[in-house]
Amino acid sequence: MIVDQEDRADALFHALADRTRRDIVRRALAGEHSVSALAGKYDMSFAAVPKHVVVLEKAGLITKRRSARGAHLAGPR
Repeated sequence: MIVDQEDRADALFHALADRTRRDIVRRALAGEHSVSALAGKYDMSFAAVPKHVVVLEKAGLITKRRSARGAHLAGPR
């Protein structure tokens, strides 16, 4: 039980250690955004943004919903 809590804390701190990921969380909490729209807001490749999204999803900080128009992010459920 304690190990699970420590693993969860490690995942949270790892996810929040990066400035870009913190900004993605802030934007997701403010409202739903498509991954492609978010990618245009950062000075990095489009492929890098989904990698950040995976880290945030694993930490439980955001949720991703797939649709015919692509993936959309929102705050945790």
